[in-house]
Amino acid sequence: MAALLAERESAGRRSADRSSDRRRQEDAGTPAERRRRVREAFGVPDRLPDGDAERAVASALDSLLSEDYEAAAATLYDAFDPLRAAACHLEADAPRDAPGDD
Repeated sequence: MAALLAERESAGRRSADRSSDRRRQEDAGTPAERRRRVREAFGVPDRLPDGDAERAVASALDSLLSEDYEAAAATLYDAFDPLRAAACHLEADAPRDAPGDD
């Protein structure tokens, strides 16, 4: 009888844990909302939309194929440098390797 009671209590706790986990996930919002909150909290810049990134890379490749290296570099810097500049504070906070840790 004691074993049966313990089993039922354990099953009740597992059920309650699953319910609270489900509630926490619902309260946290969608994955996109959670990512947005993390970006805001840490100051991470919004990413470049896929279509814009693809167009920039395709344009840079076209410039490379026509041997216009300066245009290729300019295209990539124009597209991606604002993201890099916005994320510089993250790089400054990153841990550095100790001298001699090559």
